[in-house]
Amino acid sequence: MTADQKRVRITRILVLVFLMVSILMCIFGVQFEKAILPAVHSTNITFLDQHRFVIILILGYCCAAALLIMLVTMYRFLKRIETGMLFTAENIKALQIISQCCLAGGALTLLIAILYTRWLLVITIAAWFMMLIVRIVESAFARALAMKDELDLTI
Repeated sequence: MTADQKRVRITRILVLVFLMVSILMCIFGVQFEKAILPAVHSTNITFLDQHRFVIILILGYCCAAALLIMLVTMYRFLKRIETGMLFTAENIKALQIISQCCLAGGALTLLIAILYTRWLLVITIAAWFMMLIVRIVESAFARALAMKDELDLTI
């Protein structure tokens, strides 16, 4: 096994760990939010906070759906890279899905930041920045695939 294959395998394992942690967060999301909401506001939960709680919970689960889709797509992407399938249409599609998940996660955390606490804007900005990076990598993969296809035709 080469050093590159080891790095890809370690990354795949880390993606699986993040996936498991994310699933646990989904299972215990209600309890987590009930613990965090009073701590952030440091007052009694009002009627408005009860409605906000439900809205934030729904947005949080939508964000979790984007995260789970992204992690599964990343795992499959890394699996293909590990087997030597680098510049393929499937990988370009996977990068598109990952960037769309980053966009969706950023939009959802923006809404949560507006309703809940402004410190989540950091996550919004980070998600959108990651989307830009993934789109750059996606463009490079698409260009490399086009070059590979062109090279295959000349042989």
